[in-house]
Amino acid sequence: MRSRTGAWLPEDAQAASSAADTIATASRPARAGLGGFMELRRVNMLNSS
Repeated sequence: MRSRTGAWLPEDAQAASSAADTIATASRPARAGLGGFMELRRVNMLNSS
């Protein structure tokens, strides 16, 4: 995301930070969901044994 001169363009920096925000926001619930799922599986395994 550099210009041809090798300097950062403000639009590039803006786009990069907004993309990073989007990714962080999107992955937060996914991580929480996966953690909850693993916890559920662990509890089920303890209960079934």
